[in-house]
Amino acid sequence: MRRKKVAGTRSTTALVLAGIPQGLRLSTLWDAVRWSVRERVERPDDDARFEAMQLLRGRIDRDVFVHAMHKHQPDLATFTYYATDGLAHRFWTYHQPDAFTGIDPKKQALYGETVRDAYRQADQLLGELQARVSPETTVVVVSDHGFRAFDPALDQLGFQPLTERLRARLIEQGLPVDVSRLGIKLNVGLTDGAADRLPELRAALEALVDETGAPVFRVEPVPGAPNALGLTLTDERVTEARIQGGTVGGRALGRLRSALGDLLGHARRAGRDLRQRPRLAGGADLAEHGAPGRGADCSGALGHPPGVGSPRRRGAGARSSAQRCGRAREPG
Repeated sequence: MRRKKVAGTRSTTALVLAGIPQGLRLSTLWDAVRWSVRERVERPDDDARFEAMQLLRGRIDRDVFVHAMHKHQPDLATFTYYATDGLAHRFWTYHQPDAFTGIDPKKQALYGETVRDAYRQADQLLGELQARVSPETTVVVVSDHGFRAFDPALDQLGFQPLTERLRARLIEQGLPVDVSRLGIKLNVGLTDGAADRLPELRAALEALVDETGAPVFRVEPVPGAPNALGLTLTDERVTEARIQGGTVGGRALGRLRSALGDLLGHARRAGRDLRQRPRLAGGADLAEHGAPGRGADCSGALGHPPGVGSPRRRGAGARSSAQRCGRAREPG
């Protein structure tokens, strides 16, 4: 939560400058400066910027962590690497193009290696961290969820997590946002350079109503994050009447539930387990894709498909059974 608040209130440049006394290396700083110049000269699109920022922040996190570890000599320390999650959510389409339709060839050429690059960087950073601790140090590598492409039959049912539906709708309205879940609350934050559009974002969120005309969300400010708004459902009750009378993507929710049950039953009869624990892609290990062999296992639980109307079909995460197994995509 602290990381999200800082990211929502400080620009990348400010974060980089603040990191210098905290151990930011000259090589990392130089790459940040080069990227800043490229942004001003070439005006890269959102995908290129997102990819670069995820990989750069991985190195920034590494620098600060190593500095803090040597300074404080803790008995226990944790390091979280985010790029494997963020880049897989956004670029899985190009990582496993044969599982999707309508792939842009130019995008495929640009981002076909992006997911693998994230795991290569994760492996490199992990190797460096291991080299900096004593042989007696216990190093535990864990992942809270995996990634996979969704079954096309499930995708046709129109199921998509609320975070992705909401983000897609707001982006279609021209609002550059990121949507994440913190407990029962959604955080909707404007990306860098769009803070002055917060009133427009609030108006768009408050305009979302259900079939009775009642507001879907309660909209509240997020303490410490002036670029973001917090959302909670106005009515969180789940009753049989609401299931039978509700809709998802224009389809009757009761019928969708029945269709999903039929699909899962058919899969079981066919001997197919939709809850299988996939590896990086199609059952393949990371090493088969040319990455070094020290990366973490990315196996996960049941994934759910992106729905109709999403501007981009992306890979989706699934939390482990200990963390709400079966939730659609990783909620942030």
